[in-house]
Formats: sequence, C-alpha cells, structure tokens
Amino acid sequence: MFKGVHFTKTQTVNIKKWIEEISIPLEVEKILKDKKLSPHQKGAKIYRLFYCARYPELSKYQQKFKKVADEIYRKTGARIRLANQYFESDEIIVEPKYKISEVEKLRSLIESIMNWRPILK
Repeated sequence: MFKGVHFTKTQTVNIKKWIEEISIPLEVEKILKDKKLSPHQKGAKIYRLFYCARYPELSKYQQKFKKVADEIYRKTGARIRLANQYFESDEIIVEPKYKISEVEKLRSLIESIMNWRPILK
C-alpha cells in the first residue's frame, strides 16, 4: 500500500496508532451487533478490546501466561495464577488438584510442560 513512500520513525509510530484507533470503533460495532453475545459478554469484550489497545505489551504477556496456565490445567488439573496480574511480583500461585503427598509429581509435570522464562520474553 505504501510502496515507494518514506515515513520517519515518529510518523510510522503515529500511523500505526491511528490505524488501531480507527479500527477500534469498527470492532466495537461488530461486538454490539453480535446477537449471540449477552450484554455482559459484550461489555467484557469491549473492555478487553480497549484494554489491549491501551496496554499492548502488558496484555501480550498476560495472554502468553494465560495460554501456559490453560495448558497446565488441561494436563495436570492444577490452576496457576499470578500473585499480581501486572507482573509486579515474581510470585506464581499454584492450586494443585493433588493431595499434599503428590506435590512432587505436580512439580515435575509443570516443569515438563514449560520453561517459565519464555513467558516474560
């Protein structure tokens, strides 16, 4: 589309931002017209849309963590969550489905599923 056009770095950043700002109303309109969604679901989707636009890096990390947490839950039944959803703490809370005597089994399962470091990269 912009072949043969040169933008400065600032212009490129602004153009990307403006495209996102322009596309948000279109996405909101789609959500509002979706008859399959309840009013609560519509509100949640619209909120998430604006949240992701406002905090793109944070929401990217949250989505990566959720993907890993969902995989762990599917494979082990254990729920994991962050002590702070804004990654301001290194603490991860694990709610095992196992008895205390089987915690070592849970730990090894979690370690086999993932390496924690890529979540924050």
